[in-house]
Amino acid sequence: MKIPPYLLLVLATLLWGGNFVIGRAVSEDIPPLTLAFLRWCVAFIIFFPIAFHQLKREWRLLKRHWFIVIILSLTGVTAFNTLVYIGLHYTTSINASLMNSSTPIMIYILSFIF
Repeated sequence: MKIPPYLLLVLATLLWGGNFVIGRAVSEDIPPLTLAFLRWCVAFIIFFPIAFHQLKREWRLLKRHWFIVIILSLTGVTAFNTLVYIGLHYTTSINASLMNSSTPIMIYILSFIF
């Protein structure tokens, strides 16, 4: 069954936005590191069966570039989500979403500067 791309885009937006809402809702009860860890455990359980064959095919490439994969996972996955959940402890999910939506322009500006 092939899912239409526009439905996948809507799903991605709902999951991304829901992350901020849920993160804010549980920010008083669950520490940010625990929340980030649990989020990625659930994502792993859901997506590993889907991605397994592609990972198996690309395993040599991943092994060859292991260092950059680790750096990207620590900064782009671990640090980002943990900092989002720390920030959600102090602000609303709307503010967090607005800050996150400014990321592309900030990347452009910083890329130009550096």
